[in-house]
Amino acid sequence: MPSLKYRWHHNRILQFIDRGRNGFSPYDCWNLDAYISGVLSKAITQYAKDANGFPSNLESQEQWQAILAEMAEGFRVHAEEAWNLGYVDGEFSVEAYKQDYAKMERKLNKSLSLLKKHYQSLWW
Repeated sequence: MPSLKYRWHHNRILQFIDRGRNGFSPYDCWNLDAYISGVLSKAITQYAKDANGFPSNLESQEQWQAILAEMAEGFRVHAEEAWNLGYVDGEFSVEAYKQDYAKMERKLNKSLSLLKKHYQSLWW
């Protein structure tokens, strides 16, 4: 019988192969929203580093960079910080969770709104 450590590594390798073939693995579907938010955050951050122009409806490259940063940050918060909502000094608090969730949701909704508005501008 294979050890748990062996199975964990084996599964991680299979997930890596699936992501290479399909862009995602079945494991990612367990929490698909966080997976997609993580991909979007990293991709938009990289795009912002490489972008050499800005949409014609904006005034400047700086304005475009600020929009991209805000968009990436909302997705990053959703992907990375959702696991820690509601903890204050290591203790879980329902009230803190509600406040943290509302803050995260506002950032995510802003990112989604910006993505919708600028979706067809995400090219070089």
